[in-house]
Amino acid sequence: MKRPISVVGLSLVLVAGMTAPAWSLNDSAANAYELFLGQAHYQSMSATTDYWFKVNLVAGRSYAVYTWGPWADPSVSELSLDLDLYQADGTTAAATVYVSDIEPKVEAAGGNNAEQRRIIPTQNDCYRIRVENNSLGAQTVYVMAVETTLFLPWYYVNADYGYDTYIRMRNNTTSTLTAVVTAYTAGGAGAGSTSLSISPNGCSYVAVSSLGVASGNYGSAQIAHSGGPGAIAANATTMSPITGMAFDSAFTSRMTWSTFGT
Repeated sequence: MKRPISVVGLSLVLVAGMTAPAWSLNDSAANAYELFLGQAHYQSMSATTDYWFKVNLVAGRSYAVYTWGPWADPSVSELSLDLDLYQADGTTAAATVYVSDIEPKVEAAGGNNAEQRRIIPTQNDCYRIRVENNSLGAQTVYVMAVETTLFLPWYYVNADYGYDTYIRMRNNTTSTLTAVVTAYTAGGAGAGSTSLSISPNGCSYVAVSSLGVASGNYGSAQIAHSGGPGAIAANATTMSPITGMAFDSAFTSRMTWSTFGT
């Protein structure tokens, strides 16, 4: 009778001889860590260092990027952060970036500094995010990117029967915002666009026909804007003074405040 061969000892030797995979530190654009939209990533950053992240963004939509240090201890080192956005090469500055500090925001007080950037990308790209810890001590920092675009599922324009769709918007912040309204055909092709400036707590509207949509067409629309999540509220009413009929369609966002859970 043959004796069974034990492989346990050999397995233990092999495991003991193996080394854990080495993860590159995200201290360069090439080694940027991937962010999923809505993910609140936190990382301990050494003093006076830059850490990099990357996120895929779609041209013509709108996004907000935040970084903050929730546990900053000013008795150790006052938190000082900076935030920059680049194209995929990590050197070309991203275009159409809004840098003003608007609501919602973390107050820069008591050593708990924070930075935010909003962007309406001009091209599809895997953008790089550089977070700079200018503090003299190590800090734990959160980084998050969210989409803020609003989407309308349906509009209708028909001059013969008097139908047009009127898009109404409200600025929910105390800062002047830019809103870019874009109409799409039923097949998804761009059908026209316009840019509006909306005053703090103000409102505005645009008729879809004024965007260049020809009579007899229907499709969808979106609003990209320079604010943060929830900065713009929007609705659309399709109506005809000839038929006397009207109906509403709501703009919705793909990401809501519930995404901010950690």
